[in-house]
Amino acid sequence: MCLGSIHRVENPKELETHYLRATILVRSEELYDVKDPAAHGELDVRETITAITVSDLPKSREWYSRLFGKVPDLEPFPGNVEYKVGGAWVQIVSGKVRPSSWTLTLEVRDLSRERERLRKSEIAATEIQTVPNVIRYFDLSDPDGNAMRWFQVLTSDPEVTGGRD
Repeated sequence: MCLGSIHRVENPKELETHYLRATILVRSEELYDVKDPAAHGELDVRETITAITVSDLPKSREWYSRLFGKVPDLEPFPGNVEYKVGGAWVQIVSGKVRPSSWTLTLEVRDLSRERERLRKSEIAATEIQTVPNVIRYFDLSDPDGNAMRWFQVLTSDPEVTGGRD
């Protein structure tokens, strides 16, 4: 599959490629130039699933149940539990935990209420931080150190929200 010609990029800061569930590093000398990314149709996604690897599934099942305020929605096979959260699935999988740069990021309607709910559930999180007129957020990690950020949007500006309500 040909994605286009290769161009030299002088400024490595121009290289920023985002992919769902993965980041592909591209050498600063190369960048694919795609003339019309929608020429072959848009990706037809049915579900979004984020898989989080944990070292102790029973302990993590209990922790994530407190985190989400419910028991798993699915336990399809041993070593796997799944929670339906908003419009996505969070899959907790038993395995070897590896250092990662990903963060599970969830938008909530009332950040203060969620922060208080977590406190009552004995789940530690940072204090709420605010980017004025943009977002409020706090960070937390699961028992294996998997990072999360929960946030609340403070504006209806479509340049910030992408047009979602």
